[in-house]
Amino acid sequence: MTTLTITVCTNKIIIDDLLSYLSNYTSKKVQVVIVWQRENHQNDVTLIQENLVLVTSDTKGLSVARNISIKYSTGKFIWFQDDDISIIDEEYLTLLNYLTNTNVDVCFVNIKSDHRMFYKKNNIYDNLKLKKIVSACSISILVNKNRLDEKKIEYDECIGLGTEMPCCEENLFLYNLLINESLNFKNIDITPCFHTSSHDNRIKESLKHLNARIYLLSKFKLHHRIIMIPYWSYKFSNKADYNNKSFIKIFKHFVKVRKFTN
Repeated sequence: MTTLTITVCTNKIIIDDLLSYLSNYTSKKVQVVIVWQRENHQNDVTLIQENLVLVTSDTKGLSVARNISIKYSTGKFIWFQDDDISIIDEEYLTLLNYLTNTNVDVCFVNIKSDHRMFYKKNNIYDNLKLKKIVSACSISILVNKNRLDEKKIEYDECIGLGTEMPCCEENLFLYNLLINESLNFKNIDITPCFHTSSHDNRIKESLKHLNARIYLLSKFKLHHRIIMIPYWSYKFSNKADYNNKSFIKIFKHFVKVRKFTN
């Protein structure tokens, strides 16, 4: 049985290096699914080598691509990776051994950074700490494929890179997992990959990002929304990207969550 499916979604024009890199990680235990989004190209599925699947898709949006990758995944667990994936081999093998023998539904791993010890530490699941959920990174989450199918949990295609609300897709995905009381979770002290993007190179915040967070809040339970609106209002009123907006202005913006819930 395949233990793990590593999924990578990309819209790069040339993916030869990505294919070459990921071909080193396929085996009888590991499947790799690459969803290559190419507008105005024919949809196609190609088996590059055993357990290395390339899905060419005439679609747009990271959430759409990740849902496609779920469809083609055969592993016990799915690991949603970025297209600048960088695996730490020794820790990755430890992770693979852990996944082979565990019965958890969702587990969280550490992510290493090239400029500090950890990009993310794996204490996401700790009594539903909302601050951890809303700062979660998809590459730290591994999910049991059968449980995803049973619970019909997928990425919301209204948000995420490539849409008018270009963030928060992994946060909503994680929230939908964590509020499902029938699933069991585990933080594991393994660091199997790097986050290779520098914070300096991240896409700058914009009104579109605020709207994505409003949409995310609209999917939260009311008592979670009440917690998050003042927290985010304070956080973003102190960010350089919003230095012309006061706490009150940001707060009023977040209260617009009703436009998605009414």
